[in-house]
Amino acid sequence: MNILTGMFLFWNGARVLTYVPTIVRLVCAPTDARSHSLLTWLCWVLSNGTFALMLLERNDGVPEAMFWLNVGNTTMCLIVCAIIFCKQHSVDAR
Repeated sequence: MNILTGMFLFWNGARVLTYVPTIVRLVCAPTDARSHSLLTWLCWVLSNGTFALMLLERNDGVPEAMFWLNVGNTTMCLIVCAIIFCKQHSVDAR
């Protein structure tokens, strides 16, 4: 593995963890969910997801570490989207 690949794996692995404070804050704190852009988070879902699929395609359908990191980032962004959506719609229901 070359240095650049190692750095990519390390920093994208760390990035998966950086979603946790946002998720905790959205779930636990009385934050205004409208201050979080659902459109932005959906764009990140699509960006991470299509990159993961491109990596899978380039590797002839064999998942590897970079693919799984992008799946992890996509999943974390989806979780944030779901929380924002639920919180925004629960406010609308009141």
